[in-house]
Amino acid sequence: MAKAYERIFGSGPLLLALTIILLATAVRLQQLIWLPPLPWPAPVCWGLAGLALALGGASLVWSLRALPLKERGRKLVTEGPYRYVRHPLYSTMFLSLGLAVFFVTRTFWVLVAMGCLFALACLLVRREEAFMERCFGEAWRAYARRTPRFFPQWRPRK
Repeated sequence: MAKAYERIFGSGPLLLALTIILLATAVRLQQLIWLPPLPWPAPVCWGLAGLALALGGASLVWSLRALPLKERGRKLVTEGPYRYVRHPLYSTMFLSLGLAVFFVTRTFWVLVAMGCLFALACLLVRREEAFMERCFGEAWRAYARRTPRFFPQWRPRK
């Protein structure tokens, strides 16, 4: 059962829980150790938060359509959002949630929390990537060499 759970969900549930905990901690830190808020008007920030969530939702749907749950760990998908990053679900999760919370709260502590989350995500996905390497061997290694882990690399067209 643990293998099926790992195959389907990977580090996702743990990263989601850590995202929520770190963002809540950042909001609490703002109350304890005050930093000047982002100086933009609240309506602009709420609009940007909505945009972050909308783009995150679209990316989430795109990622899930490219790699349905039943195919995870059984098929190496390198198209759709997986063409640009190896972990688009994780990137979407912490970027869209993090940016939305940042714009709503306008506290810079959220950016600190997102940096911590990024470091934790780098550690957690190593086990998941080792699982993928066991499943797909050289195909995974070649894919990992050419595809960044979380953030796309913008390269000029040749």
